[in-house]
Amino acid sequence: GICLFVYILLVVMFLLSGLPLSLFYVKSFYYILLYWGLTFFISMLMGILFAMVFKGKLVYPLAFLTWPFIGPINNMIFMQITAHTKLFNPYIFSNIFNLGEYNPYASYNDMYGYSLESFHWVKRWIWISLISAAIFIVITMKNKEYRKLSLIGMIFFILSVIPAVFFITTPQFVLKNNGTLMDQPIYDPLYYRNYDLTVGDSPNVQLKNFDIQLGIDEFLEATVKVEMVNQEKKSINKANFTLYHQFKVTKIKMNGKDVGFEQKRDLVTIFFPENIKPAEQNELTFNYRGISSPLFFANNQAVYLPYYFPWIPSTNPNPSIYMERMGMHRVNHQNEITTNYKLSYDGSNHIFTNLEKTSGSIWEKETNGVTVVAGDIRTKKVANTNVIYPYNWEKGIKNFPEYKKLLMETATNIQHDLGLNAIEFPSTIMYLPVLSTGDMYDSEYFWMTKDHFILGEVPYLTPEEDMLYNLRSYFVTKLVSALKMLICI
Repeated sequence: GICLFVYILLVVMFLLSGLPLSLFYVKSFYYILLYWGLTFFISMLMGILFAMVFKGKLVYPLAFLTWPFIGPINNMIFMQITAHTKLFNPYIFSNIFNLGEYNPYASYNDMYGYSLESFHWVKRWIWISLISAAIFIVITMKNKEYRKLSLIGMIFFILSVIPAVFFITTPQFVLKNNGTLMDQPIYDPLYYRNYDLTVGDSPNVQLKNFDIQLGIDEFLEATVKVEMVNQEKKSINKANFTLYHQFKVTKIKMNGKDVGFEQKRDLVTIFFPENIKPAEQNELTFNYRGISSPLFFANNQAVYLPYYFPWIPSTNPNPSIYMERMGMHRVNHQNEITTNYKLSYDGSNHIFTNLEKTSGSIWEKETNGVTVVAGDIRTKKVANTNVIYPYNWEKGIKNFPEYKKLLMETATNIQHDLGLNAIEFPSTIMYLPVLSTGDMYDSEYFWMTKDHFILGEVPYLTPEEDMLYNLRSYFVTKLVSALKMLICI
């Protein structure tokens, strides 16, 4: 009742404010419903069950003791229990039992939005079903008159849990996951902290003419056809490619026939059935699926797959990320040559990409890599530039014409001082909150190609008219690095 009253109060306040209805407010309602409304409803069901099973005032201390185990604080409680008993993984139990906000201190990401993945809704349905089934069991045991009806209700709820359990146990991308090692700022720095950068023998091959079939739902699934050319002056019997380690390769074909391969961390090694001669060209087909990096999200809520991240096979043998004492390095896996990229997309998101749309769900272009982004973002023509940015940052791009002028003047001065050839500025700029607490190097805030420019931003900025000018700190360092990426192609 209290929760319903609060909803009504919020709606009335919104209608009286005169604010235009936007996607942000709609998702805010879902957020409140998910993390507060359903949580209070489940608490009500638990209270009913406790009152039916336990008589007297025992219900109150029982409810009081139960609440810490199903709220955000449960992670700390389970970690303390595990520290003394070593009986179970605290992250698993805290994930299962937490019905509240997973990380109330995490910054809101204006591109990704609230963490409203299907995982959270289905998990709450499992709780509702199990508690409801338990209530029907108690009714069946206590009241013979309602036995038949209670049995039907009990069977319905128990059966509905089965597909739900299968769903939430399927690997899927969840941005906030109760402080587990899969949370956004934690997973990649921990994984790459002790990563062995030794690759060994890595033959020089070239990839061109990409045909990418990309599907994104709770996870990423892709089929990539590409032509491989042996650049060595000798025959080779294997080749190494980099692919983010959570994208599990299921099959690789060469010229339509299966070939042997080994996937070890970020490195995929293909073993050819016959030696490949110098300059010989063959068609490779990679099939893989999995959860993307928490820093490069890819699900039905938002997508950030930049060209420099190896979400498609790369000939650069280095890992996706590597750690140094000062922090995390994002490794550039951009293609060294300009070639044709064709992208077919299957997903619920409206995507933005540096490729050119040729039909309903197909994009194609001659370029050096593919960037795909989606989420609570839009595009707008400002100062003859296509600017892609979050809906909530409308106020923040008002000064974009002045910022672009400063950007181009600084780039011109850098080129003049370093004796570089004039570079045409990209026609598309993606201004997105894609940085994390692990991004310590200013040289990796800006990423530039011939057709688009990614301006990385931290997710916790308040959208203000001067927010673009906040990027001016270490401005030259960021821009020099971006220009260097473009020149090295």
